[in-house]
Amino acid sequence: MVVNEASSRAERPRTRRGIGPLGWAVTGVVVLAVLSWLTPIALGTLRPDALPGTVLTGVRESGEGVGPDASGVDVGGLDGEQLETAVVELAHARLDEEITVEWEAPEGAVADDERLTVTAGELGYDVDIDETVQRIRGRGRQVNPITAWSDHIASIRNGIAVPVASSFDEGRAEAWAQETADDLALDPEEGEVTLEGASVSRRDPETGARIDADELAGELAQAAATPGEATLTPEVEALEPETTTETVDAGVAAAETAIDGDIVLARGDGEVRLSPEQIGDLFDVERSGGDFALDLDTDGLAETIDDETVEAIERDPISSEITLEGGAIQISDSRQGFAFDLDTAAAQVEAIAAGEGDREQELDVEIVEPERSREEAEDIGIEEVISEFTTEYTAGEPRARNIQRIADMVDGEVVEPGETFSVNDHVGPRTEEAGFEADGTIIDGELEEQVGGGVSQFATTMYNAIYFGGYEFLVAQPHSYYISRYPAGREATLHYDLIDLEFRNDSPYGLLIDTSHTADSVTVRIWSTEWVEVEAEASDRTRHREGQTIDGFDITVTRILRYPDGTVEREPRHTRYEPTDQ
Repeated sequence: MVVNEASSRAERPRTRRGIGPLGWAVTGVVVLAVLSWLTPIALGTLRPDALPGTVLTGVRESGEGVGPDASGVDVGGLDGEQLETAVVELAHARLDEEITVEWEAPEGAVADDERLTVTAGELGYDVDIDETVQRIRGRGRQVNPITAWSDHIASIRNGIAVPVASSFDEGRAEAWAQETADDLALDPEEGEVTLEGASVSRRDPETGARIDADELAGELAQAAATPGEATLTPEVEALEPETTTETVDAGVAAAETAIDGDIVLARGDGEVRLSPEQIGDLFDVERSGGDFALDLDTDGLAETIDDETVEAIERDPISSEITLEGGAIQISDSRQGFAFDLDTAAAQVEAIAAGEGDREQELDVEIVEPERSREEAEDIGIEEVISEFTTEYTAGEPRARNIQRIADMVDGEVVEPGETFSVNDHVGPRTEEAGFEADGTIIDGELEEQVGGGVSQFATTMYNAIYFGGYEFLVAQPHSYYISRYPAGREATLHYDLIDLEFRNDSPYGLLIDTSHTADSVTVRIWSTEWVEVEAEASDRTRHREGQTIDGFDITVTRILRYPDGTVEREPRHTRYEPTDQ
């Protein structure tokens, strides 16, 4: 069956669709939301700039844990210029709030307590007036209806607190704190002891103090950001001096001990006497750390001791003399000398001034040892004649007197082990002023008249004594021509500054040169201790060369040295004598 579609639509009944319960619910919610949003706006439009119950509080915005203060200014209901005026007045009041810093000087410090005042504005605190006004006007006008309604409800019930828009320049607070710390700082004063003449004075130590500038700056910043005036009492650190009353007491006692009477130091015929006034002028009381000590002016002490006193104090040493008397060796006593020594005397004065020992003492000096003590003289072993030699001359001639003069000048000389002896160095130039006369002498092979002529005979005599003593020759020169009164090849000549006779005492014992003379002979003896056996061997004369007066020839003389340990040494000496017609 086919049903007419049109007919079917015509026969269907027509119905009308309504909003329904859900639609009405949604519509209600939307309307309420709009009303909740529009209502506070409408109320804010109708109300004054500040909600009733609004309190403006001082708050530091920078920093953690800082909230609104309980105190504040009621600006509720203020509008326009009234609100701005209130904010300006609050800002000025906050900037003018005083912060007092009280300083209490520590015990022992010689200083008055201090009280300094500064305002919050001077420390860097500031209020942004425009921003603060905008904060007040914005309360209850927020876009968020919940927040806006909350402000309106709070303003009616308990009121609302609006913090001041503030800032703080920490650099200004730090600068003020540092300047204040510097101004209040008190350096400790050390104790002092002064010695002037015979008077002692003192100054006791004083405690210093300081505060921590960084810590004070933090306290100032917190006080400036907190409404209301504040009093700060920063912690004061006591600065103790190194000295104490006790150490000053000790320094005074030391100074008084130093000037407690004269100091007298005597030695020989001299005396150093210092009065209390002089002592006080010579000493200073110096501080080292916390203690005091006396310091002597050594140069000043030297000025108080004149040259005459020093000469009376000092004594020359005396060496032990080794002499020959009555055919026997005599040894004299030696004696130490002493010299004034400034440093030694100064140390003694310092010790006495410190209370060590009596105030009158024997002066300490520098000991000066003699060149040879008696013990040393005895130990070098000059006991017996170990060698001697004699030569003869014609009595009464100038050369005889020259020989005797040089013999006297050498007589008694002691040559210690290891030392050398030079005839020229010891005797010096042969001059008339030295007691010599003119006579013939050989110079460059020619016989000439010269002051001191004939002393070569003494050189030969001494040469042979040294030769048989076994000592080492350093310089020894034979004559150019053979002289019959001397042993061939075993003789020596002398000429000042040209030809010398020099030997070294290479034995373990000292030796003494003993000279003696008669009208026609001179003798040289060596006193010591026998240490070597000496023999001389002469070769035949060779290479004869005839001269009208003196023939020439060559000869070798050998010295044989036999030592106690069995060692034998041979020392050949070759000599060539030239012929001469003179």
